[in-house]
Amino acid sequence: MTSPISNTGPLRKSPSATTTVGRKGLCLEPKPVLPSGGYVAWPSRVRMVSVSTVRAIRGVDAERVTAMVDNALDAQHIRFAFNVALKPGRSARELRCWLIELAAPMLVAKITIEEAIAEILGARESWPREELGICWTISSQQIGRLIKGGCFNLERNRITRSSLETFLWTRWTGNNPT
Repeated sequence: MTSPISNTGPLRKSPSATTTVGRKGLCLEPKPVLPSGGYVAWPSRVRMVSVSTVRAIRGVDAERVTAMVDNALDAQHIRFAFNVALKPGRSARELRCWLIELAAPMLVAKITIEEAIAEILGARESWPREELGICWTISSQQIGRLIKGGCFNLERNRITRSSLETFLWTRWTGNNPT
């Protein structure tokens, strides 16, 4: 599947980030994104971030982040947020937001959830647990719980792409707000 983001060469500039395509795919160079005008830098392997990181980037409290995720009419709506809690039906959610959307929202404004999932997962067919933890900013304990809970499938001690695709689709807050 061709990526709607990384196949276009140098991409549109966003007010909050300069985006380029490098040897390893989408690469964001930090630009001012904090309310103070400061810079945010992150490792290139990070794909999704926690509510705490969203709070720091956007300069808002946790309730405001939840409102940005839940309310599609919000001017700062976060479309690509995923609930990575072991049991998604509970009132407490453990949200992860796609970093690209936070840094360059105009870049991803018209892509579908399928395209977003493809970008989040990249070209890999399987993921080592440690690498997934870094990319999704999830603890190794949480990954272990998700594996034991049947959310992720392992093949040769690596998490399969198909189980991650299914997980992201079913845990996308636009698909199931709880």
